[in-house]
This record gives sequence, structure tokens and C-alpha cells, in this order.
Amino acid sequence: QFPTSPLSGDTFYRTDVNEIFIYDESRLKWLSIDKNSLECSRSIVENNISGYMYVGESPQSSTNGFRMPYNGTIVGITINNSNILTSNRTLDIRVNNSESNRIQITITSGNSGATLTDCNLDFSTNDLIQCLALSGTDTLNNVIVKIEISRRI
Repeated sequence: QFPTSPLSGDTFYRTDVNEIFIYDESRLKWLSIDKNSLECSRSIVENNISGYMYVGESPQSSTNGFRMPYNGTIVGITINNSNILTSNRTLDIRVNNSESNRIQITITSGNSGATLTDCNLDFSTNDLIQCLALSGTDTLNNVIVKIEISRRI
């Protein structure tokens, strides 16, 4: 069990999972100090079309994505593509393809990428994490997405 009444930055070693956790006051939860990354990409997402990202040669879909081995929290996201956009283009990071249990990250006009560091999206063991570029007027080329996660107990 974690200590009660923690202060921001308090650490605690959980012997049951052999991992150090830190109390994140901004998210009001204990998260693992060690973070893991999920990475996906896609060579092109045409304008006016939504498209799931790929993991290697395998496309994500409404029923396929990163299957999570433990409870955790998405804490950060970066997206980049090889062209400067002339209009905004949004990417959904979804849990179990939910349109309500998601984080959106937007590449704004005049930019080729975006970063979010204050994410707080929980997922559970066996949940799927999917990345979907929503329809927009600009084409995305050579898209790379990195999702940073921490374990949550």
C-alpha cells in the first residue's frame, strides 16, 4: 500500500512490483518513476481522410492497437510529420477506440509537430491504445507519434 497523505514528489518502493513510484500532485496519483514509450507511425494520411497509425507493418484499427500489460496513465505525447501545415490537424489517442476516453493533440497551422506533457489519461490492463489522425484539409507525411506512459497501481 502507498502512504496516506502524500506530498508532491514523495517516492515509495513497491516490493510487490519491484518498482519505485512518485506521487504526482498535478495528477493526484502515484505513478512509476520509470516511463515506457509506445511508438507508431504512418507514411501518409491524405487530406479529408481519417487514418489509424501503424506499428511496424501492422495497422491499428478500432479493434487493434497497443494491448496494455498493466494499469497506467498516458503522461505525454509528441507527434511530428515532414511538412509544415497550412491548417490544424488533430490526432486522437484513444483507449479502446472510445471517442470520450481519449486525448487530442493538434498540429497547428505553420507547424510540423506538437507536444503535450500534461496528459492524464488512465488505462487498465488489457485495454487497447489506438492512434487515429482525424480528417483535415492538410495531408500528413511521414508521421511519427510517441506516447509516454507510467504504471499506475
